[in-house]
This record gives sequence, C-alpha cells and structure tokens, in this order.
Amino acid sequence: MKRIRVVVCCIIMMFLLAGCGEEQKVQNATKEFCEAIKAVDVDALSNYVEGESSTNSVGLSKDDKYSQGFLDFIRDNAKNTTFEIGEINVTGDTATCEVSFEYNDTTEVVNAALKEMFYTAMQNAFSGDKDETDYSMLLIDKLNEAKSTTEISRDSRVLVVNLVKTNGEWKVSIPKGDETYSDIVSCNVSKVLKEFADALNESNLK
Repeated sequence: MKRIRVVVCCIIMMFLLAGCGEEQKVQNATKEFCEAIKAVDVDALSNYVEGESSTNSVGLSKDDKYSQGFLDFIRDNAKNTTFEIGEINVTGDTATCEVSFEYNDTTEVVNAALKEMFYTAMQNAFSGDKDETDYSMLLIDKLNEAKSTTEISRDSRVLVVNLVKTNGEWKVSIPKGDETYSDIVSCNVSKVLKEFADALNESNLK
C-alpha cells in the first residue's frame, strides 16, 4: 500500500511540474511578444504570432518614407511603454495570459497634426493653384511639429493574450477584428487615424 501511495505521489508531482513548466514557457513567450510590441519590431512580432494573424498592427511597411516616418514617430513614443504580466492559465495546447500595459496616448498630437494638415489642404484647394502637396509627408512633418507643442498623456489597457501551442512552441493568437493590439502597439495612432477616416467617409456619404 505504501508503494502505491509513493507511485501516486510521484505521478501527481510529475503532472504538477509539467504544468509549471508550460506556464513558464507561456510567460516567456508573452514577455518576448510584449517586448516586441514595445520596440514596434514588425519582424519580431511575426515570429511570435500564430498563423496568418496581422502582425503589422498599424498597417505600415518599412519600404516607403511615409511609413518609415510614422514608425519613427510611434517608436519614439513606444519606448515609454511598460507592461506587467499577471495571471496565466494553461489548458492543454491553449493558454491565456493577462498583461497590464501603460503607454503614451498620442491622441492629442495626432489630432493636432491632422487639423493642421486639413487646414493646409483647404487653403490649397481655394488658392486656385495646382496642388502638388504630398499630404502623406506633410502629415509626418505636422506630427513632428505637434509632438513638441502638445502634451502627451498616458493610457492603460489590460490585455488578455491568447496563446496556442504550435509545433511545440507557444504562439500568440490575435482574434480577428481585435483592435486593442493595434492601439497599444501604435500608442493610439491607429485608433485616431481610423476615427478620422470614418469621419471623412461619413461626411462623403451625406
């Protein structure tokens, strides 16, 4: 009977240790993913995200001046992003990890830049001259001007990161349509641009 008890205890301990090992792996994968968010490292993010989930959360590439200008602006703010990993739950090949983020809220800066760009566009439209302004690059210039004159506040989000085990590795699974990731990665730039685009589309429909 004593031997049976010992065997049972050993089996229980094996399961407990296996569970602890998987939790540590989930924590490590989540931490690396969050560090990539803080660095706005598009290439690194693609390594941590499962399947065909969008890793370029702000819809930018590194291949043109406009996108690079935006990435530079976002990275300058994202370096102040902080995160704290909380509760982890592992069930088979799926897991969740709660992460609390604090990051720069660039809403006021982006709105100020958009306002200045729109004002310039209206002036050019009524000038009668041919408008050859590159408004994409103008917006980048206005962003760089606004960030030195507009106060940047802080925002916070609690993100429940979903992970799946694929080929022995834990990968982040981003639910389709979840904009929380893009808000955190871009320090709310993507949220403001989306709201601006929606407002323009709405006005065009009227």
